[in-house]
Amino acid sequence: QEGTPINKATLFADAMGTRYGLPDATPSKGFEMLVKEWSVSVPKSGWSSSKTNGWYTNRITVSGMKAVFNPIATLVITSASVVDDEQFAFASIKEIETFDGYIICRSTDVPSTSINIKLTGV
Repeated sequence: QEGTPINKATLFADAMGTRYGLPDATPSKGFEMLVKEWSVSVPKSGWSSSKTNGWYTNRITVSGMKAVFNPIATLVITSASVVDDEQFAFASIKEIETFDGYIICRSTDVPSTSINIKLTGV
């Protein structure tokens, strides 16, 4: 509703803190999570050997990850000599789902190389 002020008591209530995975529901904790980053290795050898529901999957432990986070994933290029392989492998990952303490990458094809990704924000 236009003109309705934000209710800080509701916005930063325990329920909202739980929804967004904040240790305590305060504005400072919320902003802290907006700039949270994780560096993650997605190993070539970690992919499932067969598809489940149409996906190959790779489960990666990520300390501090919460199921409610929806970080933006970007590729970390390791060198110019493998950039094409790394970009191809990253492009094959169609979905990344977050869980408490880990992520699951899903792909319709098993990537042919290991890659490093950066997860940013919530």
